[in-house]
Amino acid sequence: MVELAFLTFAFSVGLLSFFNPCGSAVLVSYLVGYFSKKEIAKNPEKRIRSSIFGGISATFGFLAVFVILGFILTVFGRSLGAFIPYFVAILGAFLIVVGISLLMRKNFFFGIPIKSSVDLSRPSGFYKYGMMYSLASFACNLPLFLTVVFGAISTGTIYDGIFSFVAYGIAAGIAMTVVMFLIATSKEIVIKFLHKILPHMNTINAAVLILAGIYLVVFQFTSGNIVLGF
Repeated sequence: MVELAFLTFAFSVGLLSFFNPCGSAVLVSYLVGYFSKKEIAKNPEKRIRSSIFGGISATFGFLAVFVILGFILTVFGRSLGAFIPYFVAILGAFLIVVGISLLMRKNFFFGIPIKSSVDLSRPSGFYKYGMMYSLASFACNLPLFLTVVFGAISTGTIYDGIFSFVAYGIAAGIAMTVVMFLIATSKEIVIKFLHKILPHMNTINAAVLILAGIYLVVFQFTSGNIVLGF
């Protein structure tokens, strides 16, 4: 049975992961451009409808990327067998180091430049947009995503891991849908909000990484997965 606490954690991390400096340019440029088109801008009903259905389609794009990548990483991690607790503890320590580096304004990860001619007026446009945003953001989100992967490896089954990646993707999709809706109805306010919040996301992400890293390391010892012999 998948743990509700871990699903909640994966969902919360998914929400945080949406607001990142790597994908913000993709987010703003595509959405503002689409909702500024004359045929969309002059039709409030169409803007709202497009934002809701577009957000749902983009969510499936998120899920396609996160569930597949998460599943592959989880299967690979589980193949380590008896070494899993040590592997998770080491990577938990690595997350703490990355979190501290982010607090010191040093980032180990860089954005992946994704160039794609996504036509948001097409039925598959927002789905492709969700995938593109996920890939463009992945380098910035890798530490956060790894907290979910490590948690899935150490605390549950493969199925628990899949549920957690679905929760992660749905959370990012909900954030996307809300932002789309707000851009469709009040574009200027959203742009100002994103410009204000994005500079602080590194600090928030750093705190999450440090706490998650400490949890993963401590869990391996308190659960008896790793026993120190003296």
